[in-house]
Amino acid sequence: MSKFITIDIGSSFVKAALFDLDSSTLVAKDKRSSPQKILKSDPNCFEVPAECYVELVRDLLDKLTAGNSDITGLLLSTQMHGVVFKPENAEPVYISWQDQRCIEKNGEFSYLEELKKKIAPEDMLHHGVYLKPMMGLCNLYTAIQKKQFSPKGELFSLGSYISSRLCGKNICHPHNAAPIGLINVDTGDIDEKLIETLGLEKIKLPQITKSDNEVVGEISLNGNKIKIYPDFGDMQIAALGSRIGKGCALINIATASQVMYVTDSLKPGIFETRPFFGGLYLRTISQLPSGRTLKVIIDFLKQSVQSLCGANLSDDDIWTKVHSLLKEEQHSKSKSLSIDPYFYASGSHLDGGNISRITADNLNISQIFKAMFVAMAHSYREHLEQLGNYDGISKIVCAGGVSFKVPELIEKIRLATKKDCQLPIMQDEAIFGMFIAAMYCSGNISSVYDNNDLTLTIKE
Repeated sequence: MSKFITIDIGSSFVKAALFDLDSSTLVAKDKRSSPQKILKSDPNCFEVPAECYVELVRDLLDKLTAGNSDITGLLLSTQMHGVVFKPENAEPVYISWQDQRCIEKNGEFSYLEELKKKIAPEDMLHHGVYLKPMMGLCNLYTAIQKKQFSPKGELFSLGSYISSRLCGKNICHPHNAAPIGLINVDTGDIDEKLIETLGLEKIKLPQITKSDNEVVGEISLNGNKIKIYPDFGDMQIAALGSRIGKGCALINIATASQVMYVTDSLKPGIFETRPFFGGLYLRTISQLPSGRTLKVIIDFLKQSVQSLCGANLSDDDIWTKVHSLLKEEQHSKSKSLSIDPYFYASGSHLDGGNISRITADNLNISQIFKAMFVAMAHSYREHLEQLGNYDGISKIVCAGGVSFKVPELIEKIRLATKKDCQLPIMQDEAIFGMFIAAMYCSGNISSVYDNNDLTLTIKE
C-alpha cells in the first residue's frame, strides 16, 4: 500500500490531506487558518513569522501520521510570489505576495520605479514574469534598501523554507522560483546577473529542482519513512486539478485571481509565462480583481453594521444577505453603478479603484455587488483576449473558492465572455490537483496529464 500526505498552504487556509493511492481515496483531511500577519503601522507591509508555518505543518504531519502506516510521500503546494528571508543573526520572516512596500516613494520615484530603471522589460523576458508590486525580489530589495533587513542572509520560497526545516535542504521548484523573479524559465537556472543588479549577491539562494518528481529529502514520523517532493505552486495545482487542456482557459478566482492557458512556447507578451508540469507553461495574467477585492466591500459592510448597530456579523452572514438581495433585485431597472475594481495596486493600476455613476436610487448593496461582478467579468474577458487565440477557446473553467461561492459572478463571466463556463469536477480543485501530483510522484501514472480516468473517492 502507498499513502501520500499533501499540504496546500494558502493565504487564508492551510489544508492537509491523506490519500490512499492504491484505492484512490481521500482518507483524512484537516483545515486550519493560515498564520496571521505581523501588525505594522505600514499598510504596505505584509509579513508573517516563517516559523508559524513550520509549526503548523509539523502539527498536521504529527496528526496525519499518528495511527497510519505506509505513508511514503509528502507534497507541498504554496502561495507564490512571496519569499522567506532569514537575515543574518535574525529570525526568518515570510514577506507575502500581499506585501507591496516597493510602491512606496524613495524621493521622487518609488522603489519599484527605481528597479524598472535598472532592469529593462526585455531583461525579464526569460523570467516569464515582470517587475511588479507583489514580486518577492522587489519587496526584499526595498526592505534592504530601507535597512529593515540585513543585506546578508538566506532566501527561500515559502515551500522550500518549510521543507528545509523538515529535512535540512533549501530546494525550490521552478513553480515558486519563477514568480519570485529568481530564474530563467527556459533553462531553470538562477539569473545571477539579475541578483547582482539588485544588490542581493550576499544572499544565499535555494537550489532549483530539475524535475517535478525530484526527491528533496526524507523524514521519519511515527514509523513512516516519508519522501519530500518539491514545492509546487498553488496556481499550478489548481490548474492541474481543473483539468484544463488545449483549447481551454482557466479563470482562478480565489484570494488572488489569474487568467491562464496552457502552452508549450515561451512567446513573449504582456502576459507572464509560468512553468507548469512536464515542460509546459501557463500563459498567465495575474493581479486581477479577486476574492480579496470583494472582501474590501464585505469588510466595509461589517464595520458599518458594527459601528452603527453594535452588531458583529461574519463574512458568511453578509454573503447570505447579498445573495438574497441580488435575487430580489435581479430585474431592477435602476441605472447601474460603475466600479473600477482595482482596489489593490497592480500593473498600471497603482492608485486604487473607485465607484462612480452614483444616482439617487442606485447606491445600495445589491447594485454595488452587481456592478462589481460586471467589472470583474469584463476584466477577465479583456485579459483572456490578451493571452492570444481568444476565438479558439472552447470553454472556460472557473476555479477557486469564489467561483463556487458566488454564482452571480460566474453568470456575469458567461455573459461577458460569451463562452461555455464550467466549474471544476471538485469544489476544492486543489485537492484533486494534489491527488494527480501524488499519483505521478508515486509512479502510479506516467504523466500528470494522464488523468482523464482518475477518480477520487472521499471517505466520510
